[in-house]
Amino acid sequence: MKPDKKIIATRTRIPSHRGGHRRRPPEDPRGVDALIDGTEGFRAAGSFRSMEEALAGIGQVLPDAALLDIVLPGTSGIEGVRALKERYSFLLFLDLSEATF
Repeated sequence: MKPDKKIIATRTRIPSHRGGHRRRPPEDPRGVDALIDGTEGFRAAGSFRSMEEALAGIGQVLPDAALLDIVLPGTSGIEGVRALKERYSFLLFLDLSEATF
């Protein structure tokens, strides 16, 4: 049996009606981690609230892939992918966002 692929995720935000951003109230407090863990062959290896947290903590879990919101407070997901690719060229990335531009 192959070991599960480890995936990290940054938590996404959604646009508010005032044009700013707010965090989605999760039905499951683990949110995307529960979705990843519920998919055969994958397991959540970490969840970070910002790209700064992800950049600081990713070396401790060394995931196979990263699911990143492109709109994050501070360092954006796009900037974060660039930084992560320099450090961990083997990582696969899936960028997403519910933000409207």
